[in-house]
Amino acid sequence: MKFVVVEQDRPVVHFQVVLDQGVLEIITNYEVRGSTLTLREFHCDGLRPGALNRAGLNAVARELMELANVQNLIVYGAVRSTGPLKGRRQRPKRFRR
Repeated sequence: MKFVVVEQDRPVVHFQVVLDQGVLEIITNYEVRGSTLTLREFHCDGLRPGALNRAGLNAVARELMELANVQNLIVYGAVRSTGPLKGRRQRPKRFRR
């Protein structure tokens, strides 16, 4: 797994996560406060539906927390533009290292 920053203009960052399954494109607002990294208006694209299961999502979150040197990650998704929940915002996802 490799993280590549494409563009950054605080507080917005566009980066890629290079995985065996393909490249995951992520655009999000970010903030580090204490030992917590918070991602808001999180949007991702690039992998086919179902390519990244929960275990894969957890692995990406763990690696991101390690790179940011934080213990917690909170992800607030943007309003969905595709899928069965199109037009809705999901509940925040929380991860701990």
